[in-house]
Amino acid sequence: MRSSFPWSKAGVVAAMLSASAAMADGPPLPPSAFEQVEAIDQWNSMTGPAPLGEDGRVILTYGAGPASLICAPNAICQIELGDGELVHDTPAIADPVRWNIELREAIFNGRERHIIIVKPSDLAETTVLALFTNKRSYSIRLVADPTRYTPRLAFRYPDEERAETDRRIAEARAAEELRQAEAAAAERALIESTGIQAGAAIVPAGQLNFDYQIAGRAPFTPTRIYDNGVQTFIQLPENYRRDMPIFMASSQGTDEAVNYRIDGTLFVIEGIFEQGLLVNGREQIRIRRR
Repeated sequence: MRSSFPWSKAGVVAAMLSASAAMADGPPLPPSAFEQVEAIDQWNSMTGPAPLGEDGRVILTYGAGPASLICAPNAICQIELGDGELVHDTPAIADPVRWNIELREAIFNGRERHIIIVKPSDLAETTVLALFTNKRSYSIRLVADPTRYTPRLAFRYPDEERAETDRRIAEARAAEELRQAEAAAAERALIESTGIQAGAAIVPAGQLNFDYQIAGRAPFTPTRIYDNGVQTFIQLPENYRRDMPIFMASSQGTDEAVNYRIDGTLFVIEGIFEQGLLVNGREQIRIRRR
């Protein structure tokens, strides 16, 4: 088992003081060395929530601050990794003599994961455990306490939670789009078999006026124009996906804006007009009620 011992703040400060004493007559230490100590101090002061999870797990937020595991001699503590997370290298511990580390495999939610078994000896002191997995790396402070211990330590992972939330939102959107498409298809089938959509009601085709003349050619050339005596309906091609044209009614040679709404590719215009204009840039379609 390979081991390594990361520098603690106290170790860095001691090394700096020793170096400063040895180099009293030489150049001072670079500012970056002091900045490293400040960064270590800031990291060690960070804390995150540690709620109690299922089966007595203590759950830490990964990346919210230093992780610590309190374990008592002659007790067994577990470190549980995430679903599908596997240790890729031998766990590295600074004190492999007084701390025993074992790697076990388990299946949770149908996926394999590793569990690290931690056992301190009677003479164990605080040390550091480093883990390297297929997803992330961990630096966990192991604290020996004669009376207290953490049976199970686990983590929550904000990045995976965000990904899961995004996945559920995408699924909900896809389901809603499918529902809307199916509803639109059912509505079209109903219209084809019973009549024409005119406002909120489906009106038999015989009660509508389709006597409109179209002049011009454009990608948005209407496929159907009709009115129910109160509103006028202009249906553009269903596969039209460009910017919608603007509709204006013509009266005595002057184009005027009127109230209308767009439902998909259907213009629903309030009122009846004798002449109208659909325009998008240089493309335009003139409409005349006969």
